[in-house]
Amino acid sequence: MNLAEQVAHYAQVKRRLMGSARREIGRIEHVPPNEPARPVGWRPIVDEVCAEYGVTFDDMRSARWSGGLNEARAKAFWRLKTEISVQGRVPHNAEIGRWFGGKDHSTVSLALKRYRETIG
Repeated sequence: MNLAEQVAHYAQVKRRLMGSARREIGRIEHVPPNEPARPVGWRPIVDEVCAEYGVTFDDMRSARWSGGLNEARAKAFWRLKTEISVQGRVPHNAEIGRWFGGKDHSTVSLALKRYRETIG
């Protein structure tokens, strides 16, 4: 493949990816019963998942993977990927990994893949 073909190929891929039907999420508001709406960032979502699984945020950031931490991290990654936006776009896996103590983007990708399989 010569350079011109390569440039054309990447332009085609970029058009396909940028033109995909990705919904604009914006800032999500969580409305608990009898409370005013409040903007939700990434940390409140993670805190909710921590409470659900009985782990701490430090546990989620650690390198440990036992005791349900993988499931908790995967659910947090999934919720962050589907419920929030960063500057009008879905957060990248690398960004989510940085929020969790410097996890690699491939760690986030694998966790998302496994979580998708568990929810069907």
